Amino acid sequence: MGALDLYTEKNIDYIDAFNALILRDKGIEELYSYDPHFDRIDGLTRLEPVSYTHLRAHETNCNISYAVFCL
Repeated sequence: MGALDLYTEKNIDYIDAFNALILRDKGIEELYSYDPHFDRIDGLTRLEPVSYTHLRAHETNCNISYAVFCL
């Protein structure tokens, strides 16, 4: 499935579809984003970003793969 297919089938922005496929190709299954469009993509889990202070206060030993996109 290409980005154009994902864009039309899931009714998401093209750039979201394109980025989701990059994540999938890299084997990344989780990302931090405020964009709810990523919730529509099978095999990808969107996590809400939190502040650095919050993260430091609740550190865990979880190993989470994530991607940051600067657009």
